[in-house]
Amino acid sequence: MLRRHYHEREVLLSILQDPGLKDLVEAAALMPPNQSLQRLEELKTKRDRLNLDNKEDNEEQTYIFEEAGAIRTAGMIRTLTQDRGCTVSQEEASICLLAEMQDLQDAELAHLFSRIHDLSASDLSTDTIEEVKAEKNNYSNNVMKVFSKFDGVDNESFEKLVNKKYRCLLSLLVKESLYQQYGGRRSWAKQSQKQKTEASSALLAKATEHWDAVVVVVVVVVVVVVVVKQRGSVFSTLDL
Repeated sequence: MLRRHYHEREVLLSILQDPGLKDLVEAAALMPPNQSLQRLEELKTKRDRLNLDNKEDNEEQTYIFEEAGAIRTAGMIRTLTQDRGCTVSQEEASICLLAEMQDLQDAELAHLFSRIHDLSASDLSTDTIEEVKAEKNNYSNNVMKVFSKFDGVDNESFEKLVNKKYRCLLSLLVKESLYQQYGGRRSWAKQSQKQKTEASSALLAKATEHWDAVVVVVVVVVVVVVVVKQRGSVFSTLDL
């Protein structure tokens, strides 16, 4: 999954940092909101009909991403400009779109962690095969999810968005640690509610002492990498 997530971020950034995107964004900005929404729906439907195992269809997906990315970027710039009361650059909009991608990917990862103990060896094998295929054939489903969204962004800042998702991940890791300490899920389930609450609170408090510093580093690194990549840096192969 992490390899697929990295590939999806690369695809997203390749679209957002394409020099030709600026002209497409300017054209998309002239479209009325209802027309933009309609066009995004059309592009999403068109992509859903593609056979991404086919090379020609995969190339068609790139064209769809380019147009949808331009429309979404224009919409993001419009929304942020209205919210902040000042002009927002295309680069700032790109960072917000990457934040949405990270949001989707964090949710997928959290979902995997929540069910991993219930997966059989066969399930894990099947999931692995599907993940490898998705990366190899450039499915990039999360890219289309980001580009086809049209409800703007939350009032949360980029830092708060990443903070929220990483705290969710921290909560899951604390839970898994407690399972290990008490000898598994069944043993943990036998503990009293008071014991569960006290153990969870103590471990979460201890973990949180070191967590805020980690979150700040993650936010700064992600933002720096996005900006550097958009300027053609040699760090384009960096995997966060």
